[in-house]
Amino acid sequence: MDEATILWRRIRPDWVQYNEGIAKIKSQAFQNQDQVYHAFSAHDSEVAERLGIVVQAILSDFPGYGMVSITVGDALALNQKVEPFSDDTDDPTHVHVIGKKTRPVRRAFAEAAKWIVEPSSAG
Repeated sequence: MDEATILWRRIRPDWVQYNEGIAKIKSQAFQNQDQVYHAFSAHDSEVAERLGIVVQAILSDFPGYGMVSITVGDALALNQKVEPFSDDTDDPTHVHVIGKKTRPVRRAFAEAAKWIVEPSSAG
């Protein structure tokens, strides 16, 4: 994958801290969710766009969730690997960001992330 490739990461409402109305992503949003692969999931935006899949479609089964973007380059700079991941959902956009997520790594991801859709507390 090219370093400029944009990855989309779903953000749960409880992974957000609000300060004077500004949504800040908690570093916990970038901890490894998959302990087998030592990875968190994301979506390859280039594959999604090629297939006509929009952010809202990815969020449709996750009421209240938000979406941020990071780049493959962000991950590589933090000694992470990005690999396509195929599982029982057969989602061709699904990727894993693989590697040890120390607190500084998680914080760097949180700082690099840019909001696409902010989560709603209404869920």
